[in-house]
Amino acid sequence: MKRALLLTLSLASLSALAQKNPDLEKAQALLAQRKYADALKAIEAAEKKGGLDRDSYLTLLESKGLALASTNKLDKAEESFRAVLGLDPKRELAGKYSGAIGKPIAAAQEWIKANGALELVALDPGTADGRVKQISFAVKNDPLKLIKVVKFFLRMDGGSWKPVQGVLTNGAASIDTDAATVEWWA
Repeated sequence: MKRALLLTLSLASLSALAQKNPDLEKAQALLAQRKYADALKAIEAAEKKGGLDRDSYLTLLESKGLALASTNKLDKAEESFRAVLGLDPKRELAGKYSGAIGKPIAAAQEWIKANGALELVALDPGTADGRVKQISFAVKNDPLKLIKVVKFFLRMDGGSWKPVQGVLTNGAASIDTDAATVEWWA
């Protein structure tokens, strides 16, 4: 049985083809102009609007950390950098920024080193009669309690990708299927 898995995290309002978020684009422009307080307002608006894909969400969190650190809100900046590194521990933040921004980044890196990043594991699919009846994953580590919503994206028997809302219960989520082959990510 062919089984292809691509497992990523669904955060907030993740959608298969996320629209560009004009508030996040505005925040990026304001950060470039060093208008940090205004950038924070645009970042908050982008967060509320949602619909961000994973990369955009990571950019939002990094931008938020940068703006917070630049306005001397170092504890909150560290929280944002922890979230970035919790979702993507290999993301390069150190050396990217100078001055006071380096302190909350270093503290976030140490925290992630001590507590670990978000980790999900795909579980073996439920099968019967040569068909995939259920797909699921378990949360192995979520020290920042980042998972709020689960959305699976399924492609059964080579068809089109389809989003399906899931429920996280006791650190695991699953979706019932009925197909010879299932590709998915969550």
